[in-house]
Amino acid sequence: MSTNFIEVHPAFGHADSYLIRLISALRAHPSLADITHPDEMEFRNNAWYVWDFAKRTLDDLRAIPVDLPRSHEQQWQEVLDKCMNIDGMINDVEGKLNLITGTYPHSFEFGQEEKDLSRHLAQGLLELEDDATGGF
Repeated sequence: MSTNFIEVHPAFGHADSYLIRLISALRAHPSLADITHPDEMEFRNNAWYVWDFAKRTLDDLRAIPVDLPRSHEQQWQEVLDKCMNIDGMINDVEGKLNLITGTYPHSFEFGQEEKDLSRHLAQGLLELEDDATGGF
């Protein structure tokens, strides 16, 4: 059985686990519940935008190869930054996400589950960040 980054670095496992849970929670959001195909959703919907961003972040995390971790510190930093951005978008109280997606001045609220998951994703990564980079 091969070893992967998620097994090697606790921060990677934390990010992978919370991103999967967050992606699932976002997909269950009422504004996305009836959607069966991406073409049915206008791109500028906040839930869709964050869901897609989180999916791409998970893909970026899983693309970090195990065999050369030291050479991929920048890639890990980008994933870390994206996770912090996800939390900022979901727990946004200033309406910045609405400006990004072009839905301003319409208000949009994520559910408590999404807010909690993104907050735990970000806080856990901040706590584990030294462990991940220290392991390189």
